[in-house]
Amino acid sequence: MIRLPIRVFCLMVVFTVVGFDSLLAADELPSAADLLGAYVESNGGHANIQSLTSLAVSGVVVDDEANRYDFKLYRKRPNKMRMQLELENYSLMTVSDGDRVYQQVFVQGVPRSVQELEGALAAQTIADSSLDGPFYQLRTRPDWLRVVAEVEVEGEPSYEIEVSEAANSTYQRIWISSEHQQEIKLSRLVLNQEGEEVSEEIYFSDFDQIRGVWLAHCMRYFRDGELTQTVQIEKVSVNVGLFDSYFSKPSSQ
Repeated sequence: MIRLPIRVFCLMVVFTVVGFDSLLAADELPSAADLLGAYVESNGGHANIQSLTSLAVSGVVVDDEANRYDFKLYRKRPNKMRMQLELENYSLMTVSDGDRVYQQVFVQGVPRSVQELEGALAAQTIADSSLDGPFYQLRTRPDWLRVVAEVEVEGEPSYEIEVSEAANSTYQRIWISSEHQQEIKLSRLVLNQEGEEVSEEIYFSDFDQIRGVWLAHCMRYFRDGELTQTVQIEKVSVNVGLFDSYFSKPSSQ
């Protein structure tokens, strides 16, 4: 069951590389720099990737008790985010301008007081609000990434990448599909409801291409091996007009 304060799920935009395996010998692992270079090149270069400036997304969150909740999510480059989650007796809105994070409850459409998130929860929400995925975010520092193995993730061949502590990234490991070079799994440490640090793994699937950019339409979150929530995206619009004020601290009036 989803409870306050809700953790904002991570909507990762990831990109495809076609035929990268043809560049390597059968027993050779690619370097992180090779993977990053192919990752960017296959999407028309940095300019094409950066041309995706905003997203408007709607879908359903399913919790560990199979309860379903509708949501709407808006994101703007580089890391502005606004999400509205429709719970049983109220709505929860989470807003970040990239520096600060606020939450507000609506009861029967009436806004209540605004709460600012602080500490590790706020930092985690801001990190999750980036329009780009963690692999692309580290494109200028391949030395902080180490390809450690070729493994299978739910039957799909992939490269497992270790992220250095020097990167100060939310994520510890990244798994990239060796077939299409999407981020198909991420791992990190997060805080649970009791403020304790636990291991979380995120699996991405059901990819679709939008303007040359691949978006995962299904994300499953596991904590200490247990499924906690599934996010299913139903509708996506890109480069919609979103004023910066849309991501400012909400009014309680």
